[in-house]
Amino acid sequence: MGQIKKAYLAEIEARAAGLPCLLGVTHYYERSPDYASRDSDLDYYGFVEVEWELLDRRGNPASWLMKKVSADEMGLLEDVLIERMRNDKA
Repeated sequence: MGQIKKAYLAEIEARAAGLPCLLGVTHYYERSPDYASRDSDLDYYGFVEVEWELLDRRGNPASWLMKKVSADEMGLLEDVLIERMRNDKA
């Protein structure tokens, strides 16, 4: 039997460790800044929650590729993902 693919909120094209891949977004929430709020710096400045998986070009989880990606590159991939999600939302 074929493998059941996971449904993602978005699949964003990217490059990880120099290889083409997809970023499968499983959760995305953006809280806009509320400058009237004094309860929390997160509420005051706003924040983004994002969860995602690194996928190969066919949309399959790529744990082998995750091992090749540095922590710095993971941060850059997440920045690209957030920017694309914001642009798609606008």
